[in-house]
Amino acid sequence: MNSLPITRLALLAAVAASVGGCSFTSQHNPVSDRSGLDYRQRHPIVLTQEAAVLPLYIGTGAERLTPGDRTALASFLSDFRHQGEGALRVQIPSGAANDAAAVAVLHDVHAVVSGAGVNPAAVVVESYPVQNAQANAPMRVLYDRVAATSNQCGTNNGYIEATAANRAYPNFGCAAQANLAAMLADPRDAVRPRGMGTADPTRRTTVLEAYRRGQDTATQRNSTETATVADVGN
Repeated sequence: MNSLPITRLALLAAVAASVGGCSFTSQHNPVSDRSGLDYRQRHPIVLTQEAAVLPLYIGTGAERLTPGDRTALASFLSDFRHQGEGALRVQIPSGAANDAAAVAVLHDVHAVVSGAGVNPAAVVVESYPVQNAQANAPMRVLYDRVAATSNQCGTNNGYIEATAANRAYPNFGCAAQANLAAMLADPRDAVRPRGMGTADPTRRTTVLEAYRRGQDTATQRNSTETATVADVGN
């Protein structure tokens, strides 16, 4: 008479143990925790504030910028117009062998700034100390900007061989994220979309007029724009 309840109790205990074992496995199995498998979560692209710096090396007898320095400065000022925040700072070395020459080329710097379409009122001239009086310290042109960065790669490679958990190694995806952050023309594109640009009114009018006349709206090509593939080896 007592064997049936004991058997049922044993079956219930076995079922409870199996259910409990499944629950324990699902909570502690590394495969079920997928938050660490996405490289975009391990190596996120974040926006930071940093200074863009252009060093200009001025010789002790210089009175003007070299053509190469003028070209580099003009390109730097173009970036400042699109990315710069606040003032454009020009830092002159103080106490260096070339500090007088750096002051002498300031007029040339202002001329390049004006030619690049930058408001001269945005330029702030500063000085920074140089301890070595024999050194030719650079003139530094800098501005603050928003930059996109990711984690420093190669610091935690971990194990890359196959594991039972089938996880990606910690450094996986870091280089791709760093390259993507470096290629962003506007770092803010990582967190918000750009607005739509204006349409080409001339092309739009041409297409609509051709459409109303029942003509082909595709761009017409002449005979000089055609080409054939040469038969090589036949």
